[in-house]
Amino acid sequence: MFDGATEINIQLKAVHSSGHVYKIEGNEADAAGSSIVITLHEPIHVALEAATSQASIKENEYVAITHNTADTVNSGPVLGIMPTAATVSYYCWVQRRGTCMSLTDNTTLVQGNAFVASTSVAGGVAPLIAGSTVSKARSQLGYVMAVAASSEYSMVSLQLD
Repeated sequence: MFDGATEINIQLKAVHSSGHVYKIEGNEADAAGSSIVITLHEPIHVALEAATSQASIKENEYVAITHNTADTVNSGPVLGIMPTAATVSYYCWVQRRGTCMSLTDNTTLVQGNAFVASTSVAGGVAPLIAGSTVSKARSQLGYVMAVAASSEYSMVSLQLD
């Protein structure tokens, strides 16, 4: 299942509980569909019942992040803007809120208006277009603070948190 699950969380829900989220310390690697043993960082808060309790496992959303591509494919939620380039398998810092610089795609941003991930320039931002049917272009990321020319960096206010 998850071999060396260090960036994985598990949600456990007993029948009369809203559920609790626990960080996984480790587990035995095993094939999908089989039983495994999971070790948690902390003890379970609410007793589980074998017949009715439920478990959901979710990998940390910041593990294996992807670069926004120049197309309309929505590969998941935008996690933030990186101030510098990062190569595969390296840790990086991703800004989620506040003032930062972001690559302007081939459209004109308008100061004070909302912006979204670009569908034409990889890693870029574009103006939010009302009524857009492209899912990637509907997720507002923040507001434009200062406009730069196309293919330059505009100052934006990220509001992802």
